[in-house]
Amino acid sequence: MEKIRTYKQMAKASLQNKWGDAAILTLVYVGIAYVVSGAFVLPIRFLSFNPCLGLIPTIFLLPLAWGYAVSFLTTVRGEDVKINHLWDGYRSENIIRVFSTFLVATLIYIAVIAIFILIISIISVMVAFISVDMMMGGAIIILSILCGFIYVYILLRWAMVYFILCDEPQMKNTAVLKASARMMKGHKWQFLKLYLSFIGWMFVGIITLGIGMLWVVPYLTTASAHFYEDLKKEPIYEQ
Repeated sequence: MEKIRTYKQMAKASLQNKWGDAAILTLVYVGIAYVVSGAFVLPIRFLSFNPCLGLIPTIFLLPLAWGYAVSFLTTVRGEDVKINHLWDGYRSENIIRVFSTFLVATLIYIAVIAIFILIISIISVMVAFISVDMMMGGAIIILSILCGFIYVYILLRWAMVYFILCDEPQMKNTAVLKASARMMKGHKWQFLKLYLSFIGWMFVGIITLGIGMLWVVPYLTTASAHFYEDLKKEPIYEQ
């Protein structure tokens, strides 16, 4: 595996003379996500519908997010930045795979969190001799920390799912999740460091009222795609 700065240099090289197109693609992606979210969320809030319905736009936008990642994977492989890749996730041969894979991932995450909530509840009962306020406060803090660690761990474990879905059309659901887990074994910390190395750029993007993020997000996504390309060279990818 390469050093973090190498992936960033490779990303810059891939985006050379393409930064403008990458920013436009990101603007279109964010714009569609904003419009779709508003179209669903505002009526739900206004009519006081079940808040769970707020998940509808997130689910609907999953193929769009996949298409965005694919756009920069193809850029890493020498293609121009193309907006039409955004719609790839809605094609008939892809949409079921994308939806079902992330549905399985969500259910697994919920199950893991439920187990940890149960464990914390049991611990809380076992230390019931402590005052109720202290017990509840401690339990909430511990649970929040554990859930945060679990969330980050799962994100890192399945970080390559978008790219694998693109390269392996015969894979779906648990097979894709397992393939990503194999690829990320022993590389989670390095990938996390790659993301952390962009904190400064993200800060710049935020203080520019989000405008700078139109370049930061493609930069990060392209660096992640290069990380994936490097992982593919390892024998474990073929297992």
